[in-house]
Amino acid sequence: MKKFSVLRTLTLCLFLLAVVSGVIWHTGWGTLSSFGIGAIAQICPIGALESAFASKSPTLNILICLAVFAAVIVLFGRFFCGWLCPVPPLRKLFGTEPKPIEAKETRDNEPQACIRTQNNDTETSVKESVIHEAADSSKQSAIRAENLQKQGPFFVLAAALVSSAVFSFPVFCLICPVGLTFALIIGTLHMLKFNDPTITPLVILGVLLFEIFFLRRWCSFICPIGAFISLISRFNKTFVPKIDAQKCLRASGLNCQVCRNACPESIDLRKSIPSSDSSRCLKCGACAQKCPVSAVSFPFFKAKQKNETTRQAPNPVYLKKILPAAVSTQKSVVSKETFTAPEETFTLKNAKLESSRCIQCGACVQACPQHNPIPDVLKALADGDTKAAGQKLLQAGKLPELCSHLCPKDKFCMAACPLGEISEPVNIHALLYFASSRTLDRGYRTHRARTNRKSPSVAVIGAGPAGLAAADMLRSQGFKVTVYERENEIGGLTAYGIPSFKLAKDRIIHRRKLYAKSGIDFQLGSEIASADELLRITDSHDATLIAVGAEEPIALNVPGSDLSFVSQALPYLRADSKPNPESSAKNKHVVVLGIGGTALDCARTAVRQGASSVTCLFRKSLLKANPPRDDYEYAREEGVQFIAEAVIQSIEADKTIRVARPDGSDLTLPAELVICAYGFKGPCDNFIRNAGIVLTKGSVRTGNPKVFAAGDAVNGPGFVTTAIESGQLAAKAISDFLSADCKKVRQSASKRTTENDEDINRGRPAEPVIS
Repeated sequence: MKKFSVLRTLTLCLFLLAVVSGVIWHTGWGTLSSFGIGAIAQICPIGALESAFASKSPTLNILICLAVFAAVIVLFGRFFCGWLCPVPPLRKLFGTEPKPIEAKETRDNEPQACIRTQNNDTETSVKESVIHEAADSSKQSAIRAENLQKQGPFFVLAAALVSSAVFSFPVFCLICPVGLTFALIIGTLHMLKFNDPTITPLVILGVLLFEIFFLRRWCSFICPIGAFISLISRFNKTFVPKIDAQKCLRASGLNCQVCRNACPESIDLRKSIPSSDSSRCLKCGACAQKCPVSAVSFPFFKAKQKNETTRQAPNPVYLKKILPAAVSTQKSVVSKETFTAPEETFTLKNAKLESSRCIQCGACVQACPQHNPIPDVLKALADGDTKAAGQKLLQAGKLPELCSHLCPKDKFCMAACPLGEISEPVNIHALLYFASSRTLDRGYRTHRARTNRKSPSVAVIGAGPAGLAAADMLRSQGFKVTVYERENEIGGLTAYGIPSFKLAKDRIIHRRKLYAKSGIDFQLGSEIASADELLRITDSHDATLIAVGAEEPIALNVPGSDLSFVSQALPYLRADSKPNPESSAKNKHVVVLGIGGTALDCARTAVRQGASSVTCLFRKSLLKANPPRDDYEYAREEGVQFIAEAVIQSIEADKTIRVARPDGSDLTLPAELVICAYGFKGPCDNFIRNAGIVLTKGSVRTGNPKVFAAGDAVNGPGFVTTAIESGQLAAKAISDFLSADCKKVRQSASKRTTENDEDINRGRPAEPVIS
């Protein structure tokens, strides 16, 4: 079915060649708005109708033209729009193709920032109501856009005919991009043939380019030619797309959306199609070309059967046989001898093949905490448009080059891919990394919104994923943003808590440079450690976001936990991230307590530091612990030992550790270095409490209306993608707060009492500011 695009291109080229030859050899083809043979001119049907309305007396040639044109439409449908119209190829050439209209869910989890309540249940209900309102609004917008797409061209058609009758002149012909394209070709040839320089072709070119670049939805919302053709094509019964129910993935239990998303008119072939919808079919074959199982065809006569398919129980054997196989990636070797981060990516050819496996079901979008437009990205990659794919990913507040490396494959998007139940899921991580890194490496530029002296200023405390996402979104909206970070580099735990063999730190440095170019002011090496410092920042900005992460470790309460060779996970990883780190685990027996992502990072770091042995002890069974799959498999391959259902009894001064097992047996293991990686329970927030700011778990709002919080500081330890999502929600709440509707709240929030200042100076916590 790949032949469709080639055939359309050849057909259009032959059509244009016929026009050119008509001008050169006077065959009768190629007058300004017509082409024909001999005396009968088969002119544009809208031009013919306009001429009839303008002259008030239709001629025989016009009637013959309309009759012939109607007969062709009845036979072939909207063949002209899909195969001969030069406008879509011109839009593709200049990269101005309109985005498809899709009824996408809008996830707007955070209510207006001006609505504040201290009751969690009330806040949850408010949040849910806003989500439903946003979803309803998005649905209504999609319905309005669809109605405009269906009805808009008919209003334009009526307006064109009325204007012709009023002005006695075919007004629409002056702006029709189809006519302008042929007029440009004919005018240029005429100028060259008769050596008659004129400005007319340049004027035509200017008008045509204006319409190509600024009226991108001409075909969908405006074009009266398409409207006229679709009216007559309701009688078309040939070359109607047909679905083979035996092949269709929908009938096999998968919610495949490929044919609908490929169709320029967004026609859903899986349902029974009324004549009003089938008449809009362009016969372009895009649905057949994109179908992964070749279930769509265009027979001359379609048998009387319904296209509508019902979802049945999946047939794994059939699906595995018919679906395209997964495509191999270019994957660097993971070596326990080096700290170099491996990369898994594709060649451009393989990226197109792998992304074409996506059935556009949208399950990945729902599974992604950020609801990234993954199907749209993969669709662009399948079309070979890596630039568009990268731009869809690299929106404000997104960090795809980090998420594609750090999100576990057994959770979120790839885990939701229905193809994983049949063979292999679409390798979303590698494709997103390919698209984002390729775009970044080729000079991606962030949009720098303008600011002025009156632009509100926002302080972001913490340059981790949540803080960076919020800062990026707020800066893109024109706010002045200053980020305070205690370390000398941005990234938070991604820079200092994740080993370099998992994430190349040059990606973080590249991000900082991009953010700086966009206008974000980074105050690196600025630790906010007291209430006075925090209040000084909140007073000097219109809003403040606290995104300090969760770094307070879960303590190990066993005898010997305070011995010198016992370390917490974060200080151990932080020391390793510094230049020329000491090999603290070299030639030592290392015991890591825990089996989460951080514990496995510690274990694999110890292996690379040259540890004599590395053992992970954890309290649950392996099934219940459910460690990150890839990290666990890599650790096993690198020689890490695992002991499940191990209860730590004590850590001895002779550098051993005593462990109890469920069967009553005890183990004593050598432990010259013990790393406690039981996780983190929250932020080190004494200075926040002393400033009178109350953080509420799960909420971006605090007790102070002009202070917000995001990331692990309020949600607890999580994944990078959930921290980014939290930062995005906080940015929206801050943006709403700084809007004109919240001006009074901002003014009242900026006023703290002198009594509170005196309390802080005396070392007592200030009263929370609640309005």
